[in-house]
Amino acid sequence: MIWVTWRQHRAGMAVLAAVFLGAAGIFLLADALGATAQVVFDAQSGFAELVRIGEQIGAIRLLPLLIGVFVGAPLVSREVEQRTCRYSWTQGVSRIRWLSTKVLLLGAVVLLLSAVYTAVHMWWFEPVAGQQGWFTIYNQAGVVFPAYCLFSFALGVAVGTVVKQSVAAMAITLVGSAAAMIGMWVLRRGFAEPVTVSAPAGSSTVDEMAQGGHIMSFGSGAEISYVTFHPAERFWPFQFTEASIVLALTLFALALAFWWLRRKLS
Repeated sequence: MIWVTWRQHRAGMAVLAAVFLGAAGIFLLADALGATAQVVFDAQSGFAELVRIGEQIGAIRLLPLLIGVFVGAPLVSREVEQRTCRYSWTQGVSRIRWLSTKVLLLGAVVLLLSAVYTAVHMWWFEPVAGQQGWFTIYNQAGVVFPAYCLFSFALGVAVGTVVKQSVAAMAITLVGSAAAMIGMWVLRRGFAEPVTVSAPAGSSTVDEMAQGGHIMSFGSGAEISYVTFHPAERFWPFQFTEASIVLALTLFALALAFWWLRRKLS
């Protein structure tokens, strides 16, 4: 069953590898060409500026959505539409084993590749982490990024199992994954009470205290400046809290997929 699954999905896994490793390779190439993080965040032209713009846009944060849409959603729905799954079920392979093999193999690939990308990205960013702050790349670093990749994949599998139509499953997965990410962004703001500091206008105290943290609001008047932020040391507690919630949602989605496949799918 593992060999069959590998042959069936090897093209998709190759595309995943190309995307993740290509994204990681940009940072390796940038470092080799002298576009280190220190250089990039001060760059005004050339390749270093392109890397800086890419960091600021953070397009890679959309990758979990694409994984859910193009890898997770069709995993079951396409086979149900084409009725190819029934051949496996009549060859002594149970439904649970059939889905387990697919989920474990593709899920492991998603987790491994997303973790590699995250490790390379954080290695490249580390020299400026004290100045820019890890919160700058929060959604593309730590344990949150791999967690979202797995969640979108699992959500796609669950939606595809229930809906059974590939196009509809892909659309629902896209909306659902995006809604979950936005919802977690809102929830994240309440993981801890933000800190507010103030100082006389023109003083550098406010900037120094907020450096490296996640700034939520700031302002200044004729006599005083203030900033509300989450301190830099909250990065990892926030990461593990959010990843735990996302992984719980992942397990729920997979449980739904397996239950529906066994009880409801005909």
